[in-house]
Amino acid sequence: METIIVRRAETRDLDDILRLNLALFEKEYQEYDSSLDIEWVYDETRGKKYFQKRVNAEGFAAVSEYEGRVVGYLCGGIHESENFRKKIRTACLENMLVEEYVRGKGLGKKLFNVFLDWCKENKIELISVTASAQNKQGIGFYRANGFQDYNLTLELKLKGND
Repeated sequence: METIIVRRAETRDLDDILRLNLALFEKEYQEYDSSLDIEWVYDETRGKKYFQKRVNAEGFAAVSEYEGRVVGYLCGGIHESENFRKKIRTACLENMLVEEYVRGKGLGKKLFNVFLDWCKENKIELISVTASAQNKQGIGFYRANGFQDYNLTLELKLKGND
């Protein structure tokens, strides 16, 4: 019988979260966005610090375990909306990955549901997520969980301005 556990992340999970985030960055870098800074993940003052904050209750972090091994994670945080829109409590699903060999077992959905419960507890009115436009699988997951297209960001890369 398969053992699947989804729970809030703890300090002991930090190494696994960093490992999974690096895998996410490497996949994104290779397939969608070569401007990502792979070094960010393990940098003490950037990536590592960000994940430590998320794990230590400045925001949200959860992990999924399969057969006793951490194989997925989700991080997010609260962002007050202070732009041209009405001020509302907004959360952002900032990054998420479930290892490929265990996809389709419901771990991503369970991670998202734990995040959704946290958002409800924190009286969040809107959840946003950003995905690479070419990441059809990720976008499909988000749409299947109720996200709808809202904004579209377009970029133009200029050559020779390095």
